[in-house]
Amino acid sequence: MELIKYSVSVLLNLAKYEKTASAVYDAEDSVSTLVDLMSIYRDKGGVIFTKICMLLAILGSEGHRKQEMCRDKRLVDKLQSIHALVLRKHRMQVTRARMVARTSLNATLPSRLHGPKVAKVRPAWVLRRDSLHEIEDPLAALSFLLNTLHIGPK
Repeated sequence: MELIKYSVSVLLNLAKYEKTASAVYDAEDSVSTLVDLMSIYRDKGGVIFTKICMLLAILGSEGHRKQEMCRDKRLVDKLQSIHALVLRKHRMQVTRARMVARTSLNATLPSRLHGPKVAKVRPAWVLRRDSLHEIEDPLAALSFLLNTLHIGPK
């Protein structure tokens, strides 16, 4: 699992730099392999899942690559089904947290967090305030990916 996490981190850093992003995308079956890894690590490794979402969003942010990714029906269906599963899991966690808060007398109800600001994804060495380096919430990362590719939920 650590090896996969570091491999995805290297690919993510390569994709953040414009001159090497095409090398990551042009590798044989790179997008389908990343989506398969995404479905495998959906529940197991939050860091791996969010980094793969960010990587796919960066790769899909360029015009012709976005069109190629959106034309692949299997890819779109798989991303939509993963989004539905992650959204259902998130709703269950929120409901469970509310039930726990109601049963305990002095607990506060969980507040709704606002999504991250839309920012340009830049390499870690770019020190700008509007840079987005990483998203930690799996639902926010997956929503960022779907919004980047202009894919609606299932």
